[in-house]
Amino acid sequence: MPASLVMGKQPRAIIIAIGVGTYRDEQVPVIKYASHDAAVMAEYLHTIGSVPRERIRILLDRQGVQREFEETFTQWLRKRADAETVLYVYFSGRAVVDSSTGEVLLMPYDGRLVDPEHLYPLSRLQALVSQLPIQRTIFMLDASLDPSPGADVTAMPSPDWPSGMDEQRKDVEMWMVGNRSLQEANVYDREKHSLFTYYLLRGLQGVADLDRDEMVMAGELCLYARGQVARAAREQFGNKQDPLCVPPIGRGAMIRIHPIAKGNNPKPVRTENILEEPSTDSTGPAKSPILVGP
Repeated sequence: MPASLVMGKQPRAIIIAIGVGTYRDEQVPVIKYASHDAAVMAEYLHTIGSVPRERIRILLDRQGVQREFEETFTQWLRKRADAETVLYVYFSGRAVVDSSTGEVLLMPYDGRLVDPEHLYPLSRLQALVSQLPIQRTIFMLDASLDPSPGADVTAMPSPDWPSGMDEQRKDVEMWMVGNRSLQEANVYDREKHSLFTYYLLRGLQGVADLDRDEMVMAGELCLYARGQVARAAREQFGNKQDPLCVPPIGRGAMIRIHPIAKGNNPKPVRTENILEEPSTDSTGPAKSPILVGP
């Protein structure tokens, strides 16, 4: 577990962690470590911010049915949220990309690939959260993405991630998306985590403190995980996994400097690279801004 952030105790914070890796429909491929990742992430965030247990909701596998998704965001969260709330939402599992619109639909335990009505639109989740008087929200999504059944993947639009959903809230929402493209997210069997979640957890232990000011900011955490995942996917798995950070560097959004963990980065930092995003140029491999961690 990471060290608690004494100066950043968050008694009004709320943590929602959802991990669905097995499904009622046995034809849906299993997502390895999804429920484990959600449970560990919730414990990390609880430890860092001393968040009260009664303000934490964890839905794992069979608990993560569509009805519980809806109840969590329409009732449970609404009863607890106020103007001082910092909300952390973590999801690990599978999602479907609509072949016509690019809309991202999360798959509950009782979801079906062939039936959009049994999936949970990411846009609905964001809309419900945006209606609440919340100070800021950190979303962390670690999903394997499938196309709609029967879709022509060569003609499909790109997944519609939050960068185009609600520009009015870019100062109060941070999105950390582990996999922006249609593919299975990499898993790190040696550490028994998905690759993206593993580096989020490593970052929360302190090594994402890229400027070594003894504080891990939300923007630093996503930038660290993005660079490490791009490097590890290329070097260890021989493929490409390109995480997404919204808002990106340069938008001036205050949410990027939200303190999220205690910094502890003992390795030298090439300061000239701190503000570089990994390259998304399809003609060459993604570049990691800094190589820290395992």
